[in-house]
Amino acid sequence: MKLTIYIAVNQDYYEFSKILLGSLSENFPNEKIKKIIINDLGLLEEQKDWIINTIDKVEFMKTTAIAISSGPEVHTEKWRLAVSQKTVGLYQICKKENYPILMLDCDMYVVKDFSNEVYDECDIQVCKRPVLTNNAGYRLDYIGCWFLVHTDWGKEFVESWIRTIPHMRGGHKETPALCSLISTTKDRYLTKENLENAVASLNAKEHADYRRTSKILHFKSKPFYGRHTQSLRERILNVSDIPYEIKENIERYLSS
Repeated sequence: MKLTIYIAVNQDYYEFSKILLGSLSENFPNEKIKKIIINDLGLLEEQKDWIINTIDKVEFMKTTAIAISSGPEVHTEKWRLAVSQKTVGLYQICKKENYPILMLDCDMYVVKDFSNEVYDECDIQVCKRPVLTNNAGYRLDYIGCWFLVHTDWGKEFVESWIRTIPHMRGGHKETPALCSLISTTKDRYLTKENLENAVASLNAKEHADYRRTSKILHFKSKPFYGRHTQSLRERILNVSDIPYEIKENIERYLSS
């Protein structure tokens, strides 16, 4: 299995990408990576130089000629625009890349080899989360931080996902659109699920087998922050009980 890994990054999320790319290069087997594709949403040249000089198998792409600066706020219009480019880039990659293609959010940390979470004989893979209803009234069974495409049917799903996003209510549209589409197309696409505490762990204390099963951490923003600012370090602290060695690695990546 050779995996194409895809992330979208702008200038404001560059430090998150250093954490993800640094942990990916150290904790995931290089021979299992076909390439790492980065959707450049407005990186500075020196930021791109760091990535190229530090990480193997990197390629850059652009889905917009305009640099998208979302700033430290979340759930703003600029933030939503940056998020929407993720799926646009994924669809473009699906049209020319060999599967499987893994789309990750850039605010993540790879703890260990997660290749056994990449399944066969399905069109897409999604991250299953504990069910909640958001402020806009949508039932959220999944989260869009981890998403795999395996087939051209999966590519079709991504195209439908892109069309669905603008029609969703509320501040965050990507994940609600994903959940809505999955619920209405159950019979059309062969879908397999990965558990959130395995591929996008948020709170180590909630899972007794955390150190055995959690392969990726997710430094996601808290929903109640709305349009308030939330720093990188505050986002990292949202994941409780992080082992000391991981904290040390994060500091090392950020200072490189």
